[in-house]
Amino acid sequence: MDGNSNGVYIYNHEKIIKHLTKGLCNTYAGSMVKDKFGNIWVGTDNCVGWFNGTEIKSVTTKEGLTSGTVYLMNTDSYGNIWVGTNKGLDKITLNEKGEIATIRNYGKAEGFKGIECNSRNMH
Repeated sequence: MDGNSNGVYIYNHEKIIKHLTKGLCNTYAGSMVKDKFGNIWVGTDNCVGWFNGTEIKSVTTKEGLTSGTVYLMNTDSYGNIWVGTNKGLDKITLNEKGEIATIRNYGKAEGFKGIECNSRNMH
């Protein structure tokens, strides 16, 4: 998979098999991860797009993100999605069906010293 200002492209070897834009809150795809269920998560500068193989759903501040300006995304060994934004770090926990169970925010009050995360920088 690959993303740019025109959306997300899913490849099968070197052939594009799907181009995702419909339902994405913004076609700019700055970062992407695949979760343990095979869902694709896309960070834009307006929201996180969540593609379950059929449709794209948007995750915004209304659902609990600190900010829609996403600089980085990653997964951990527990299957959580980590979202670094311009206003802090969010942990998206998934339930057994691969749907969002909770979103927890980490900012200064939680001990996160630097509020803004750097683009594509995670260990």
